[in-house]
Amino acid sequence: MNNRVFSLISVVVAFGVAALGLTACTKQASKPAQVQTLNQNVEPRLAQDVLVEKSHPARPEWTLKPYVKQKETVEFSGGVKGVSRYEVGVRQAKAAALKNIVEAIGSDLTTALKKTDDGDNYDGATLQSFISDRLTLATRKINIGGVTPTEIYYEKFKVLGPYGAEYRYDIDVKLELDQREYEIARTRALVELRREAQDARMPKIEAAMAKAFDELDKE
Repeated sequence: MNNRVFSLISVVVAFGVAALGLTACTKQASKPAQVQTLNQNVEPRLAQDVLVEKSHPARPEWTLKPYVKQKETVEFSGGVKGVSRYEVGVRQAKAAALKNIVEAIGSDLTTALKKTDDGDNYDGATLQSFISDRLTLATRKINIGGVTPTEIYYEKFKVLGPYGAEYRYDIDVKLELDQREYEIARTRALVELRREAQDARMPKIEAAMAKAFDELDKE
């Protein structure tokens, strides 16, 4: 599926999913009490930036993997760079991780649709346009429960600002979601898309989405 699908998904997911009350479902993840303080000789991120703190001796591997399926859970990560306030950065990093949840749902649905005869034989441009235009709206209507922040990694930099030295944070957050909850959210998104196809009087796409349920059940 074209990357255009996923870029459109990601524009609004942080706000759309958060508006559905995900924050209430999650446990709090606070700034680690123990940090590693570094001296001024650490290799800077940029010429004028100096790394002064980080929450772990080495960057965790999960910060490089936006989407990982485990046996019973699904893990997502997201990050933000150069924020001036730690708390704001954590919220923005969570939003980036939530965006990756919806991108994963979009990828799964696209794969399932293309495996059906109706989805494969239907005009590709029309199918792509339909998904691109409606998947973001569909995911905004679903409620993903059980999302839990499990880890936070941050790096604190001393940078040269317009009024002197300032501090900036690069922050990554890992979210964990029960596999069953992820599958429920994925099914709800597919139901919404099927309803959209029905309302738009696009029977072949509607039929493809009906068959996509069977493809997802095979996993």
